[in-house]
Amino acid sequence: MSGWLHLVPEMSSGAVDPVPVESWPPQGPQHQRLTALYWHAGLLTDQRPAYHGTAELYALTAESVPWHRDDLVWALQVLARQRIGVYGAGCELPGVIASQLPVEELAGFEPVLWAVHDAILDDREVFGAKRRELVGRLRTAIRRLSGDLVTPLLFGREGFGPAARRLLGDRGADPATSEVLEHAVTLTRPVPSKAWLRRAEALRAASPMATGAVRDVLAAFLDHDAWPQEEPDTWPREEPDTWPREEPDALPREEPDALPREEPDVWLREEHDVLVRGLCWIHALDGSPEATALLGRVAEVAGAPRRPGANEPRAGRTAAAAVEILVDRPGAVPAGVLARLALSTRSKPVQNRVQQALKRLPATHS
Repeated sequence: MSGWLHLVPEMSSGAVDPVPVESWPPQGPQHQRLTALYWHAGLLTDQRPAYHGTAELYALTAESVPWHRDDLVWALQVLARQRIGVYGAGCELPGVIASQLPVEELAGFEPVLWAVHDAILDDREVFGAKRRELVGRLRTAIRRLSGDLVTPLLFGREGFGPAARRLLGDRGADPATSEVLEHAVTLTRPVPSKAWLRRAEALRAASPMATGAVRDVLAAFLDHDAWPQEEPDTWPREEPDTWPREEPDALPREEPDALPREEPDVWLREEHDVLVRGLCWIHALDGSPEATALLGRVAEVAGAPRRPGANEPRAGRTAAAAVEILVDRPGAVPAGVLARLALSTRSKPVQNRVQQALKRLPATHS
């Protein structure tokens, strides 16, 4: 992970020297700090504690722990020289410290915190609740540091995130817009509770600007061709090692990989799928035909195959929510959208939900 080591700020007062701490559980804030640093140092020697022990430790690290700026520098240096670790264990301590340090001590850390954030999202071994916990801490720190309200939700250097941020423009600094987006990501299922909808209605009524922002983020989701693409890798491919070099014919030469490099998949990350799902329900509070048409387009795009021949939908959570919304909307649009989606989707969960929705449509729609 040393690719972003140069982003780590310099130490301000000298090296951090963790000392062995044997007793458990740690007693008091200073003891918790020393124990956390000592355990994180195990990344250097691959002598890390069990994952559950690490989780127990960080559950004990309240905001009263006297973290220093150099603790964060050192923890990031250790992580950059090693790896994320099992279930992202190497990212635990940097996230805890960054989320608890006074904001004035975080100056200069934003680039490296984003680098760790993206590394977590790109690591296939870190997923589910643990991934949300790790990136959540980092986004908390970034938001405190930068004052940017929406980038931690619409994150990324390519794809949907920057496209949505561009459409939002100055509205991204509007607290009401941020509050609506934050409420959207709290939705954890295809159909929200009545309490969730009441809160969404209150937020929507309080800010016409936020209502327009919801519509524009959904529009950004639809305009996939305008999403910024990841820059191609300009580094040359490494030549295969032909050891021993003084006798090149002594060993057979390694054949180059004949398979083409996989194209980067710039469709929605899981976190953005969750966000758009919630925004669909917030936009559904608008009962106009225009809102129905927009939600119909979102459903068709979300339920379509992620790539030609793939079974996975582009945004399965969003597709499920949009189908549930459409079945109760008036007009001819819902029936047409559901019929087309039944023909286009290759996802079994989406197909099952569409078929159930078609059965629930009023007879006048059939």
